Amino acid sequence: EFELEGRHPSPYKFDTNGYWSDVLKRQFTFSKSNATCNHYVMIRINAAHNQKALTLDAIRMDADDWVFGCSQTRIVKNTKVCDQGDNLSGLSGIIPSNGKRKSVHLDLHKLKAEKGYTHIVVHTPVHTEDTKVNIDIYDPKERALTYQVPKWITFWRKFIILGNTAP
Repeated sequence: EFELEGRHPSPYKFDTNGYWSDVLKRQFTFSKSNATCNHYVMIRINAAHNQKALTLDAIRMDADDWVFGCSQTRIVKNTKVCDQGDNLSGLSGIIPSNGKRKSVHLDLHKLKAEKGYTHIVVHTPVHTEDTKVNIDIYDPKERALTYQVPKWITFWRKFIILGNTAP
C-alpha cells in the first residue's frame, strides 16, 4: 500500500544562504540550469488586488518538495528570505509530457485568509539541471469565457419526436 503520510515534510526549513528572488510580475518564467546553490523564488500574495489564483507549471523539476507557503519573512544580507514554510507540494500533480512536468493551482486569497501566508515559495534545489517554471497569477473571472450561441444551433435542446407510438 502506498503511504502518503510524511511524504512532503512540513514545516520545511529553507537555506537562507541560498539565492532568493522576488517575482513582481503576474506572468513570469524562470529557468535554472546547473544550480550551484539552493534557489528560491518568492511570489507575494496580494489580497487587495484581483490576483486571486496562481498556477505554477514546473518542467523537469525532479524535487518532490518544490512549492511552499510562507507566513513570515525577514531580511538577510539585504535580501528578503523565509526561514521555513508549509509544504504545498502534495497539492501538485504530474502532467503527462516528454519529461517530468508538474503543475499546481492555488487559491491565493484562501491561503492568505486561512493560513496567513504572505508568499508562495518555489524551491529549485542545488545540483538541479535544466529546470523551468512558468508562473501565472490571475483572476479566474478574467479567464472565464462565455459565448452566445446562435439560435439555429439547437442540438442541446430536448425535442420530442413522437408524442405517442402507434398501437
